[in-house]
Amino acid sequence: MKWYLLVCVAVVAVTVEASPVEGPKWSGYHESVGIPMAARLKKLEHEAMSGRIVGGTPVSLGTHPFMVGIVIHLFSPGTSMCGASLLTNTRSLTAAHCWYDGWLQVHYFTMVFGSRTLHTGGVRIDTTDVEMHPNWNLDNLNNDIAIVRHAFVSYNNNISPIRLPTGQQTNNFSQYISDSFPTFNPDQREARLQVISNEQCAGMYGDSIVIHSTLCTLAPRGINVCLGDSGGPLATGAGSNRMLIGVTSFVAPECEAGDPSGFARVTSFLPWIMSRL
Repeated sequence: MKWYLLVCVAVVAVTVEASPVEGPKWSGYHESVGIPMAARLKKLEHEAMSGRIVGGTPVSLGTHPFMVGIVIHLFSPGTSMCGASLLTNTRSLTAAHCWYDGWLQVHYFTMVFGSRTLHTGGVRIDTTDVEMHPNWNLDNLNNDIAIVRHAFVSYNNNISPIRLPTGQQTNNFSQYISDSFPTFNPDQREARLQVISNEQCAGMYGDSIVIHSTLCTLAPRGINVCLGDSGGPLATGAGSNRMLIGVTSFVAPECEAGDPSGFARVTSFLPWIMSRL
């Protein structure tokens, strides 16, 4: 039986200049990645330009109703961006580095539900109630996961939660294939990714970054999760049976080159997540 995964980002990732590095690093994420991408996306949305995703297939509103965009308001300078997954009417899941990148201080999040665009549309709720995993480590990106508490959002055809795995479900998704949203289009798009073994992923990033609670994917050149997709969901299944298995954590600097992307493995954090719902 063939299984499929879905990598979902509620916001656009826009290509930025990046110098080669030994591995992914999110210190200064907002200044180096999030702020320029948020500004570029706002311009693209205003001009109604396509091209948000490099490769992939456009999706219609309501196809992925659990996807949440985050406009990140900083004390200075300006706004950044991330993605998240809706878990309940009052809880969403994102990456810890979206709240704390070790450099700029976040003032508050604007959670954007039921919209294909980040800066306009949908149901928009402000919150400052973000709980990062207590062992989030900015140096090696371990435990890059956070719970966002927000005001009640009503479910409809465009807004509904994603299912979490159970304790009995496997931690090994190395044989799965996925659909994803890489870069360049004011609308969400999908692209197929392959979930790979941690050993293969660690061959590029090292075993201090790729640990048991990391899940990695690989994609053909030109189709991938990209800078700015942080916090977005990796899911398996279809329709109401979609199940969240990963939270977008890191990518290679040249995200379209076909190198692995890394996710926080949801099954590794289930007790922590469930106790906060």
